[in-house]
Amino acid sequence: MSSLLIRLAAGAMAAAVTVFAGTVGNLAAVLSSAHAEVEECSLGSFAADVLRDASGADLAVVPSGALGGNLLPGEVTPEQLEASLPDKRSYLVAEMTPAMVSAVLENGLAAVVIDEAELLDEEASRAGTFPQVSGIRYEYDASAPYGSKVTRMWDGAGNELSIYDTSSVLLAAVPISEGVEGTALPGTLAEM
Repeated sequence: MSSLLIRLAAGAMAAAVTVFAGTVGNLAAVLSSAHAEVEECSLGSFAADVLRDASGADLAVVPSGALGGNLLPGEVTPEQLEASLPDKRSYLVAEMTPAMVSAVLENGLAAVVIDEAELLDEEASRAGTFPQVSGIRYEYDASAPYGSKVTRMWDGAGNELSIYDTSSVLLAAVPISEGVEGTALPGTLAEM
């Protein structure tokens, strides 16, 4: 497996949005970033779709901290897109095993907190790392300890992936943590 394929420059999301902006016209519904720190949101799905399409990857992970305000229905300008997706971090496009993808998701889910009543604590979970995804689905147990939160994953075609698989390969676009809010890469991947 070749380790590093492409490192997208800082501001990759803004560059992807600029390319994508030429095809955006009118929105019929709000693309919302509400509750992005603890669950998937429509703006997060859009941002991950943009990154996946721009990078050519099988899947993409965008941390909730990359999202700005909502995109409202009606005509969408490049300025509105940039305000909603103001991301300035770098993204790495690399061949990753499902186990590595699971580790990236684990890092993003590490800040999800359950309170004494065993309910999701949205205030305490606002670290900006919750993984917004495209090309992959996953289930997680917020009450599980770090390293075992991700319980199941599926690829874009709906095929279940083993979170322990270290031999299959996916092309993934993932954020690189560089002192800004973001989903840090697992140690072995960060060292590539």
